[in-house]
Amino acid sequence: MSRMPRYTLIYLAAILTLQGCNTLYRTSTVDIEVMIPAKVRLPHKYNRVAIKYNNTNVSYNPYFAIYSEGEQTLKDTVNIDSIASEVYYSVFTDALKNNIIFDSVTILDPSYYSNYSYDGLAIEMDSSFLASTVDKISPSKIAVRSLKIMLKKFIPDTRSNVKEIDPDYGLYSKNEIEEIAKTTGANLLLSLDFFAGFDAISYNRFTKTGIETVLNIAFWNIYDLDTKELIYFYNKYDTVYWNTRQLSNVDVYNLKNAKKILPERKDAILNAADIAGTNFAELLIPHWIEVQRMYYKSGHVELKKAEELVKQNKWLEAAEIWKKNVNNKNKSIAAKSMFNLALACEIEGNIDAAIDWVVKSFQVYKTKNEEHYFNTQDYLKILQQRQLDIRVIDMQINPEL
Repeated sequence: MSRMPRYTLIYLAAILTLQGCNTLYRTSTVDIEVMIPAKVRLPHKYNRVAIKYNNTNVSYNPYFAIYSEGEQTLKDTVNIDSIASEVYYSVFTDALKNNIIFDSVTILDPSYYSNYSYDGLAIEMDSSFLASTVDKISPSKIAVRSLKIMLKKFIPDTRSNVKEIDPDYGLYSKNEIEEIAKTTGANLLLSLDFFAGFDAISYNRFTKTGIETVLNIAFWNIYDLDTKELIYFYNKYDTVYWNTRQLSNVDVYNLKNAKKILPERKDAILNAADIAGTNFAELLIPHWIEVQRMYYKSGHVELKKAEELVKQNKWLEAAEIWKKNVNNKNKSIAAKSMFNLALACEIEGNIDAAIDWVVKSFQVYKTKNEEHYFNTQDYLKILQQRQLDIRVIDMQINPEL
């Protein structure tokens, strides 16, 4: 029997050692859904909300009918903005109806201000507005003044119907606000008082790309129905882009070519309204988002089985395999199993256990393996943020706790 040369054994040992070091570079990713808090925390007393479509920009508006394609300015004959406003409102109200924050959500009958212009749009510049601080200005004065600016700028004053703007309540009167409070039992009213959009398609000959842009403007007035006061306004601009490079990853050589790839104009406008409505809902209520998480792959027979189970979304069965290998004599397999167990715990909603397993995985190598050190520290930060988010969501859902 011939003996293997000594230098060959040394060479093989080195190769195996290097493979053992590099094994922690083998990773994959998976998409999971996590809940994040509302971006704005409303005062806890507002637990019953009423919502009203009160859009002042329902009639055909020549100002918003204008759009551009390259250097050409065109005018639409169809009032797409009105359709988009209803998409926006519907998406928003559906999200709030399915929320876990408000005890009740009441959708009021809409008001359609067709062919209306508005009276009382003079912008007062009294001493309160000229003061050096806004602390002296009532919220209702600021909100009504902002609505007046919007209507004066964007609504034609030649329409046959005229509506008076109340200096304290905007499009409502005090009696109307009192009636809404009485009939709904709500303590907060969200009123969509204006919605409009601009859109354009352009071509960049240097990058050989076409871009479609939709800008939506939404103006809400918000009323405290307990005090019967206008307390706040929310004026939001949402911009959505489509890029031929992102859609097809090919060069386009003119605007006509770009339009074949970009969405149809009506589809783009309605999709942008959908996105804008979702954005506003996510401002007020906790919501789900899709995120990516990393996990370790391995050539180890059992860990390969676990990987196949992950692909089938069988996380508990995969976790059983990882748990059997957390004490494996092979440090790499043990560290991987602990790390992957952390992900399984997160998916099951046990963030504390997930943190424990990440810490244990880190302790296998500590700072001796740079890649694993980075992976564990990065995931630990993610899990700690999730802990904070869950606490905030709990406070948003159960403010008395």
